Amino acid sequence: KGEGKGGAVSVRRRGSQEAEMIPYDFLVLGCGSSYCIDFVKASFGDVDCARRQVTWTQQAERVQAAQSFLVVGGGPVGVELAAEVRSHMPEAVVTIVESKQELCLDFAVEKTRKHLNSWLKSNDIEVICSSRCSLVTKHSNGAHTVSVTRSKRADPAAPPRSSELLLLADVVFWCGGMSSDTKRLQLQLGDGSNGTGQSAAEAVAVGDGCVPAPRGATSGFRVRPSMQVAGSERVFALGDVAYLTEGVQDVKLGHAAEVQSRAVCDNVRRIAGVS
Repeated sequence: KGEGKGGAVSVRRRGSQEAEMIPYDFLVLGCGSSYCIDFVKASFGDVDCARRQVTWTQQAERVQAAQSFLVVGGGPVGVELAAEVRSHMPEAVVTIVESKQELCLDFAVEKTRKHLNSWLKSNDIEVICSSRCSLVTKHSNGAHTVSVTRSKRADPAAPPRSSELLLLADVVFWCGGMSSDTKRLQLQLGDGSNGTGQSAAEAVAVGDGCVPAPRGATSGFRVRPSMQVAGSERVFALGDVAYLTEGVQDVKLGHAAEVQSRAVCDNVRRIAGVS
């Protein structure tokens, strides 16, 4: 509930039924994003560096013991991961499956896409585009059988193949389907509606209101180039949870979040009158 220049957030801690109100002068939403696998982004169990190191060590041992890899998702995360595997394991079988017609289609310009496709081909990484994956069997030895089917985005000019392809891989990296991690966050708008469209274990009440992400985007919040949430002066969002609305290219990368954080700090100081 907003009072004066700031507001307050209602926070319900995990395992508790009681909410507490925490006042703020400025609120910055940096919820990040979630993936299907916990080594790409830290899981909620990796609460400190020691536990995060345990996850990394376990994943490294699993990778070192494998001979075949399937990367599901041909965006920047999936492509870089496949390239890292090839660089460290030159004899391994590596395959990328992407639902769109090209790798990194919404991320890289055409010249960059041609370069990365050329590199992948020259390094014997198979690329299957216009296709989707679903897990069929997880074997007792840790390997996976995955069904690959032609997606609705299939290129009519692509070479024909059977409707389903079964791939066996020792390790499967699910790098597609990133979503802004707002499932534990609920913004109460002026009309009382839920800004994320999701229920939440912890609720945040924003006094001066804000606008949810555009339809078709993963959950998050519309922001102006100043990183202020649309409809709000003192609420900011950055990183994967923020969706820029005014003709600015919306890049979901760690570097972009770092640049955005500097803009947030500068604008908070400006509004607060602090040099």
